[in-house]
Amino acid sequence: MRRNFTSVTEFILLGLTSRLELQILFFVLFLAIYVTTVAGNLGMSVLIRVHARLHTPVYFFLSHLSVMDLCFSSNVTPKLLEIFLSERKTISYSACLLQCYFFIALVPVEIYILAVMALDRYMAICNPLLYGSKRSGSVCTSLITVPYVYGALTGLMETMWTYSLVFCGPSEVNHFYCADPPLIKLACSDTYNKELSMFVVAGFNFTYSLLIILISYSYIFPAILRICSSEGRRKAFTTCSSHLTAVTIFYATLFFMYLRPPSKESVAQGKMLAVFYTTVIPMIYSLRNKDLIHMHRVVIKNEMLKVTKASCLHTIFRQVTIICEDLTRPRRLCWVYIVIVIGNLGVIVLIRTDARLHMPVYFFLSSLSVLDLCFSTNVTPKILQNFLSEKTTISYAGCLVRFCIVMAVVLTEHCMTAVMAYNCYVAICNPLLYRNPRIKKELESGYLAGLKNTLPKPQILDPETYVFGVTG
Repeated sequence: MRRNFTSVTEFILLGLTSRLELQILFFVLFLAIYVTTVAGNLGMSVLIRVHARLHTPVYFFLSHLSVMDLCFSSNVTPKLLEIFLSERKTISYSACLLQCYFFIALVPVEIYILAVMALDRYMAICNPLLYGSKRSGSVCTSLITVPYVYGALTGLMETMWTYSLVFCGPSEVNHFYCADPPLIKLACSDTYNKELSMFVVAGFNFTYSLLIILISYSYIFPAILRICSSEGRRKAFTTCSSHLTAVTIFYATLFFMYLRPPSKESVAQGKMLAVFYTTVIPMIYSLRNKDLIHMHRVVIKNEMLKVTKASCLHTIFRQVTIICEDLTRPRRLCWVYIVIVIGNLGVIVLIRTDARLHMPVYFFLSSLSVLDLCFSTNVTPKILQNFLSEKTTISYAGCLVRFCIVMAVVLTEHCMTAVMAYNCYVAICNPLLYRNPRIKKELESGYLAGLKNTLPKPQILDPETYVFGVTG
């Protein structure tokens, strides 16, 4: 391809308007749209990657469409925002060609992803039993790789045709980004080959991809109408509505812009229509997909729950610390002891009186309540006495008795935890044998045997066993 020399080193982008007050208004509007587009599409891509529930073909293609929309918008919108605020609304020749390349490369990728998504909807709705086998990971990867490669080659070919044009002035591009129709109007050389290539490539891509979409939906709509439940029909239509909206706006504007000869009127009209597919369409899926909005809410709710839990744990830790400090006060400790006694006595009485609770698990639970009651009663009254009495002493015999009770309760609780673990094993792994009365008696006898073995030996009560040093 022969390269002709050109005297133009930069182009002037006229943008959407020359009125200052509208430029400020448009800057705020398009900045908000761009931030929403970036946040929505980035959030969608990350959400689909991290959530296993969304690892399905439809969301796989949707994540790639989000990437395309993000690239599409980022290729055009930052320069548009710069034009609104800058007095010098220029773009270099090389930057203009680069913007042309990305734009032309991204358009085929996006339209074929939309076509592949229509095929995916056809398989999911019309052939649900074959959907899993026909849409494996390798098939989805192949279907998404072909548009990327084809788009890159198409963009390179069309950009080389644009590079072959000669621009000798004027250099004002009646658009807010570098596009083929306004650049063709500025060329000083013959543009026949470029226009022919643009019409053939654009006509083939739009017609072929749109044909796939139309054929797919010609099967999808009758299949949806055959669904018996209104909820199923509503869900199917909702799934397709975002896709159809994007297809309608995208194809209508691109057909209007590229499939007619470039003229002053067509370029001016195409400039206004280009706003839709460069800024509005990238927001559609991120704002209309209800499943993803629901997942966004779930993620935000979970994160807030984590923060709340952390805050609650911190608060609970502080309250426990305060309570532990307050336990040094007799009144607080007395109330805690009363709650323990009432709570454990209530558990014991309830289990004994309700026939529905006459089961091994509740038998052990009532025994555990007895042990907790004994443990607390063995220690707390003496602590309360020490708070109220100036003489904080205990007799030798009383000390041994308390020691024996503590040792017996601790060892019995250890034995009981083992028996309760065995009880859970029998209940879960051998449920048919669990209700056997013989098994219940074995569990109860095992517990009582463990309790007997943990009682202190008689020699521990003999004062001669202990030798205390006496200091004179």
